[in-house]
Amino acid sequence: MKRNSLSDQLLAASVATGLAFKFAALAMLAAPLLRWKFDHVKWRTGHAFLLLSALWGATIVAYRGIGDARSFLLQQSFLWVVPFVMLVYRPSKHTVESFRSLIYGVFAVDLAFNLYAMFTGVDLLGRTIDEREGLAGARLGGLFGHSFYSGSISMLAYIFLICGKRTRWLAILPAANLIMAGSFRFAIPLVLVPYFFWRWQRRGRASELRQVVVISAITVLAIVVTSSFGGLALEVNPANDLRVFAWANAMDEIAHSPWSGVGYPNVKIESGNADVIRENLIGESWYLSSALTFGVPYMIARLAGLLLIFYRGGFENRSAYEAVLVPIVLVDLVYGQAFEGLLFYATLWVVIDHQATDEESGQSPVQARKKLVSA
Repeated sequence: MKRNSLSDQLLAASVATGLAFKFAALAMLAAPLLRWKFDHVKWRTGHAFLLLSALWGATIVAYRGIGDARSFLLQQSFLWVVPFVMLVYRPSKHTVESFRSLIYGVFAVDLAFNLYAMFTGVDLLGRTIDEREGLAGARLGGLFGHSFYSGSISMLAYIFLICGKRTRWLAILPAANLIMAGSFRFAIPLVLVPYFFWRWQRRGRASELRQVVVISAITVLAIVVTSSFGGLALEVNPANDLRVFAWANAMDEIAHSPWSGVGYPNVKIESGNADVIRENLIGESWYLSSALTFGVPYMIARLAGLLLIFYRGGFENRSAYEAVLVPIVLVDLVYGQAFEGLLFYATLWVVIDHQATDEESGQSPVQARKKLVSA
């Protein structure tokens, strides 16, 4: 047990340090060595598809070359490897609790930064505040000075707090922080987190996937009709003009090179105008960005892998955390890819692969999940 506890501490610490220093996250690769448990690894069909997508992507990189995309490709390597690290690691109840504590700690600091900026009008570290219109005034960047980072941290805290019986009343804090982060896309999880938590134990696979498809379609429609392309007498959101243009441009680019994609996006550039979007291959959607970079087969294989793992056997025994995280991620695929951030992505796979280790607690899977969520 001491070895397991040390490995959990290393895993959480590597992610925490990696939030500030990217290369520190590589330490998480050593965490499975401390556990020294490589038996009973539950390989699933979904992992085969994830492996296929990673090999396809690596082949594209070998053919195309790295160029000046080292930072981007390091991130992609992380995304490819983490599911298999967690598969071998076999996260336990203690692992989930370690990540829950990490999320609460990072969130508390992020909230403090946003509250300070809201009351004083300046960032605690003197950084420039985004003056674009947000959900409530400016878009505050929190600990990392970027509203998307603040929003993803708040989303995780929102999910974990609302899923805990004793902490549910505190969910108002991350909800408020999502509003302070300001991006209009955060209005979506603000509503969807409690929605997907409601009656989560009664949802079946087909029902949940139908809801994901319907909500995703509504989200896309809402973006289109609130842009200049909607042709309706609604207030136009300039950001949605750029988003719709990015979608159209990405589909046009993909049509010319569906098998291998077009090139690497510039992850350091944020969409500012049509030329920036076109030149830097900004897709504004996980589906389109994946196909733009590595081709349609890569996107299909990766999506198939995610769906097979998310909705595998044992669906009925999933935790509340998983029941909320998974559909939120699937909706996010349509208009972004915020779930691929370090903290969010690592937490997702810790929660998903916790399925494999319930027998260690000496309880039934249902009992273990109820005890974990009520803590």
